Amino acid sequence: MTEKFAGHDIETGFLQRLRSWRDVLPPLILFQSLRVCGSPIFLTLSLVSVIAISAIFGRGSVYSEIPAPSFTSPIQFEIAWIFWRQSVELIGAILIGMVPAAAIMRAGAIYAAGRDAEPTLAGLKVVWSRAVAMLLVLVLPIACILGLSIPVALLAIMDRIPSVGDWITELLGLLVVPLAILIGLIGAGAIVAIPIGWASLSIEKRSDPFDALSRGYEYLYRRPVQLAVYFTTSILVATFLCWMAQWVAFVGSLLGSLAYSLGSGGEPLPLAIRVVLAHLPIAVWMTSFFAVLGGIYLLLRKDANEQEIEDIVLSAVDRNSAELPTLPTKQ
Repeated sequence: MTEKFAGHDIETGFLQRLRSWRDVLPPLILFQSLRVCGSPIFLTLSLVSVIAISAIFGRGSVYSEIPAPSFTSPIQFEIAWIFWRQSVELIGAILIGMVPAAAIMRAGAIYAAGRDAEPTLAGLKVVWSRAVAMLLVLVLPIACILGLSIPVALLAIMDRIPSVGDWITELLGLLVVPLAILIGLIGAGAIVAIPIGWASLSIEKRSDPFDALSRGYEYLYRRPVQLAVYFTTSILVATFLCWMAQWVAFVGSLLGSLAYSLGSGGEPLPLAIRVVLAHLPIAVWMTSFFAVLGGIYLLLRKDANEQEIEDIVLSAVDRNSAELPTLPTKQ
């Protein structure tokens, strides 16, 4: 090497050196996560997941209407009803989108960490190998809530005792208050802890669902302010990109319908094109939100555990045990 380092050129400008400010302003890594949104593979993965959810839980009626863009309510699609209808349908939608969401989070975290992108198939293989652990992350909070609810159910049975039932339940009810608070902490925190646990399983070396879920609850209750700021940022960014995608789908459908009508003599666009355009904005929302969530996990991990943002397991060598081999001893 014949070149000598002559120091940083201060004339290059602030924006050109912005990347070196990652240590000063760690939230800047979230913008790196958005590179996942430019990947046709991940967008297609999200699109397939969204259309599958719409087709399965829409009783075979796939949403194909493309509404006019609205920034105040950017997600105007039929699949939105899943989140306030039967819990079975909600769980089914989560199961369908679980692996794609985890793969997107892993890709977003890799970009946020400044690491070279790994092959998409390799990332999907890693996430798929941990699908059972992700299912356990989903099931464990439910199991804990059911177990803690048993004393409450027993107290309710005592209420049936004639004459003294009300008196006994009022007296023993004070003993159940801590359990009720714990049930609330687990149930309310699961909304955030479960996706963070999925991010942990897709990124960390260990594939332990208990460790992943405990990280989710730890980051939620130890760093609530940072988490609220990060999540608000991710929702705003995802909503803005969804709104842009709505405009793309809306204008594309108008111009496409005009061109197709002129060529076909007044026939509407084929159903396949309308279905893809109708679900494209929500697929963009899904991709951007979970990509940024991968970067958010790295930020929360650094805030709570002082673990470096760049510490991500990529290769099979990284997954090897850190323990030194033992030498055989003669008997």
